[in-house]
Amino acid sequence: MSELGSGSDVLQWVASVEETFGDHPAYGRFEHGIVWIDEPGPDGRPIGGTDPTAMIREINAEGWPLLHGHDPGRPLGRVIAARAFVSEGGQAFAAAIFGFYSADKQIGFAALGVDSGAPVKLPDTLPAPRPEWRIEIAYDDRDAGSDWVRAAAAEAPLPCKVVGASYNSESELLHLVTVCLPYAALVWNPTIKAIGEAAGKDIYAAVRTWVRGMFVRVRDRKRPVICTQVDIRGCQTEFLFRGGDLQLNYEAHDALPGAAVQAGALIANFASRGVPAARVVYEFHLDKRRWYPAYAVLDDGRLVSDENLLIAVERLPSELSLGILSRAERPLPASSRRPLQPVDPE
Repeated sequence: MSELGSGSDVLQWVASVEETFGDHPAYGRFEHGIVWIDEPGPDGRPIGGTDPTAMIREINAEGWPLLHGHDPGRPLGRVIAARAFVSEGGQAFAAAIFGFYSADKQIGFAALGVDSGAPVKLPDTLPAPRPEWRIEIAYDDRDAGSDWVRAAAAEAPLPCKVVGASYNSESELLHLVTVCLPYAALVWNPTIKAIGEAAGKDIYAAVRTWVRGMFVRVRDRKRPVICTQVDIRGCQTEFLFRGGDLQLNYEAHDALPGAAVQAGALIANFASRGVPAARVVYEFHLDKRRWYPAYAVLDDGRLVSDENLLIAVERLPSELSLGILSRAERPLPASSRRPLQPVDPE
């Protein structure tokens, strides 16, 4: 497909977009490539659906995260623009431009006056669960398999939607499963007594038990990652459970309520300083046994992190995969789904 991306019309469009972005505060390098083509995939349909219009619209409006090996903890940059083309031979395709982060433009939390580890207090009460609450699971059945995911969805304590995804990787990189939950369900823990109604506590407890059951289901899989995702004040927030060590994942899950409250405070802190965050990703520190924000992406695209996350330019992979919904004809960037009913922490 490389010849499709080298046509004069594509190159002219790329040049105009790169000129528009200019010296962007987040990106140190731009590349372009093909993100959709109207050739049939394994199921006889083009990967990502028969019409790339929705995908192009979403990329141009919001951008897509660009990840190394579709690992939500390893950011590379953003897909910043896309456009549909037809080659001289009649081949329909969609080209996109990728903005890669650079270490010299990465910002530390302290540089923005944000304390990423400020102590927080768990709330004494939480509201009653809302009737519209839902759970959503996104996964690629070529990586994660389908039977256990479907079984988990069937046992979910809230209405559960399963979303098929395709990460288009040439080999098994990791078994990524994204679970979208209401924010309050992450904050709840058995010490919180007052819920507003007796049945509410049962629902909160059932969600907690169900999440812990996911760790059991993935413990024997190769390189599993459970990405628990919530929406906090409009910011996509993710907590990554890595590996099949049950005790470690249970310990991380026990610490999750405090981390979720801290994430809410962090996101509010960003907003109060006029630099709202679009995405925050948390990892569990194996030595310190606590959650910490691995990185944040601001609304203006800048990467905020105290970690050395970025890959040197000369080591960037020559081919990058994008996650795409395979059953709804709508694109899905790796670990980018938001809950069906986002719940603010207030």
